[in-house]
Amino acid sequence: MKIANIAKNKNNRGKKMNILKNKKLIISYIILGLVFILMGSSNNNPSTYMERIFKPIYFKNGIFYYSTIISIVLVYYSLKNINDEKKVKYINSFLSRLIVAIIFMAVSAWLNTYTTKIYKSFSNNLNAIYMNRDETSMEFDCEKNKITVKGKISIINCSNEIQEFKIKVKTPSLVKSQIKKDYVILSKKVKIYPRQKRDLYINEEFDYKLKENSIFYDENIFEYVLFNDKDQTIFKGSLDYYFEENMY
Repeated sequence: MKIANIAKNKNNRGKKMNILKNKKLIISYIILGLVFILMGSSNNNPSTYMERIFKPIYFKNGIFYYSTIISIVLVYYSLKNINDEKKVKYINSFLSRLIVAIIFMAVSAWLNTYTTKIYKSFSNNLNAIYMNRDETSMEFDCEKNKITVKGKISIINCSNEIQEFKIKVKTPSLVKSQIKKDYVILSKKVKIYPRQKRDLYINEEFDYKLKENSIFYDENIFEYVLFNDKDQTIFKGSLDYYFEENMY
């Protein structure tokens, strides 16, 4: 009887250990899935979902983004737990797990551009517009009571409907202090066909009375607003952009 009870207890302990191992694996896979999702962004806001949850720390002369460190730690220990149970060749050391964690995060951010376009394809209004931020830049040149706004805005209409709209660009603080306007409205009306990628080349002049003779501002992180009579959608700038704006 004693031997039978001992064997039974061992079996129970073995089952409990297997359940704990399975739970540990499941939790690790869930964490990897969550990090994969949270490394994305909505395109309208360039900050990742992880950055919005773990907001950066602002200092007098800069910003500290600790969300990336948290993401790496979460992915690293999830891989470690998986390796402890599965003995995976490519994640069996500290260095290999660290490299895989970094690659995992980079791939997650890259794949997000495609998932965002798919999500936007279900919209029938201006929310269907996707902005290629890496290919978009704008500069303000203020000189002799004249402001020249020029640059390139790269967009994609992800929907199956024609979209028509105008664009206004948030005025940088140095320029705003001169003209007292929050946005500069571009005169050109844009028409973009379904599934079309289009590069809009901007070169417009505005007459304003300026206090200073010359201001030059060149950035690819301005805030853009697309609008028409029925709708509007905002493409926000980066956190760095707003931090710099608040310094003036």
